[in-house]
Amino acid sequence: MSLFHRFSNLQSQHEQGPGYDQGRSARKRVPDRASLPSMLVVDDEEGPRESFKIIFESDFKVVLAESGPAGLAAASQTTFDVAIVDLNMADMGGIEVIQRLKKLSPSTEILMVTGFESLSSVHEALRSGACDYLSKPFSVATMRAAVARAAQRGALLKQLSDHASQTDFLRGELIRKATEAHSNKAESEVYACILHDIRNPLCIIESLVTLIEEETQRWTFLPSDKVEGLRRHVHQIHKEVRRCSEVSDRYLKLLRTENRSLGTVDLNALLGDLKKLLSLMPSAKNNKVEIHPLPEECSVRINSTDLLQMLVNITSNALECASQPHQVRITATAWAAALDVSALRRGDGQLFAQGTQFNNQPPMVCISIEDNGPGIASNSLSSIFEPFITSKLNPNGVGLGLAIVNRLLHQSSAALHVRSNPGLGSSFSLFVPVHPSLHSAA
Repeated sequence: MSLFHRFSNLQSQHEQGPGYDQGRSARKRVPDRASLPSMLVVDDEEGPRESFKIIFESDFKVVLAESGPAGLAAASQTTFDVAIVDLNMADMGGIEVIQRLKKLSPSTEILMVTGFESLSSVHEALRSGACDYLSKPFSVATMRAAVARAAQRGALLKQLSDHASQTDFLRGELIRKATEAHSNKAESEVYACILHDIRNPLCIIESLVTLIEEETQRWTFLPSDKVEGLRRHVHQIHKEVRRCSEVSDRYLKLLRTENRSLGTVDLNALLGDLKKLLSLMPSAKNNKVEIHPLPEECSVRINSTDLLQMLVNITSNALECASQPHQVRITATAWAAALDVSALRRGDGQLFAQGTQFNNQPPMVCISIEDNGPGIASNSLSSIFEPFITSKLNPNGVGLGLAIVNRLLHQSSAALHVRSNPGLGSSFSLFVPVHPSLHSAA
């Protein structure tokens, strides 16, 4: 069980009311004490110290300190998840203990306890690093709730720090791999594709980390109504980290020449994921993006990761086609007829490409990505799928996006039709077969 879920359980115990606290036998099923989080209690009165130990000994490894110096000595040897510090102590005041404890262990969440509350002392404690405070006397339920909030905040911030470290590690590994592969042209191209494809999830992770950091810096303690928002951000970070791993696995399989297996994906759900990703991309900030799903959900026959990557790359290309604000529209449409491939071939500002597993039989779904940007120059249209060739009248944004789309397309069950009018915009239409068992849904 993770620290965050353990702390959530602690909060749940509080919400079940005082009767739960009286049933101590229900809390004695402690797994391995070595896995419990740790708590430091600093109070120069024996009664309160022992009370805290009785209350929390089933949920934490509790260390008691009879003075400020004793508490700091313990903190120099162990990193505590939560600390409870009395404000008024004879040898060293609680404010000084909090300040020095925060320097020793910035990740420790500190609760201040006082029997002589004053507004100035509360403000000073919060400025010094305490995340919350309690006034004596207090109920067991109130104390458990305060500790749960503090512990949840600490666990979330630790997860955030871990994700940031993991992102830095992934960046370093990818750069190192790309550098090592320069002597082998084929491997170099694959690692370049990885670096390109992984840019979007890493950008989203960075955006989420920034959002969480900005939120938490504004709080002196963690309000309960903010916990769910942080959980959603952390869940999205988990999802984007998994995307990074999937991208890496995909290209490593290409190096091993393994066949890609087709799967099924619910299209409207995938378009919902695409909408979330685009909302966090810097290139979407100043442009208008519209996504129009199917009237009803429909499953299509294609690898879900490949389809999402193709849509992300094509849409990113459309968003970056011009420096001035413009519009990008993504529309899913049921398609009940076979394609007239001969009419969609090269020439007249259009080209057509299809995957090795594409079967030109209805029903299909057409996903179109249209922009009103500058369009693709007529002399560039035939080479837009080549690596490092720009597909834009605006030369900015030269890269691998459409080359990766072409690579994924050729091992899929889809087909792609591109049409462009220089000065008016471009349209990319991706045709994907409906899953055979769900023909009626199209």
